[in-house]
Amino acid sequence: MDSLEERVGRFSSAELDLFKKQLPLRLKELGETERNTALERLSGIPQLSDLFQPQAAPAQPTPQPAEPQGFGQQLLSTITAP
Repeated sequence: MDSLEERVGRFSSAELDLFKKQLPLRLKELGETERNTALERLSGIPQLSDLFQPQAAPAQPTPQPAEPQGFGQQLLSTITAP
């Protein structure tokens, strides 16, 4: 009998993509113990390593310093000020 790693290793790229898409749904169907066991086994398979990489936090936008107002903008601000 082939190991899980061997079977996943023989997947075509389309089969691997389908497996990765269906995996979250299948894991939800399992009990906690079975899910943890499955995740532990799956995390050791190189073809699935991208599923178990820590997700990088999205970069926080850094506030841009206010650009110095040009003469025209200063004049416009002065004219439109109450």
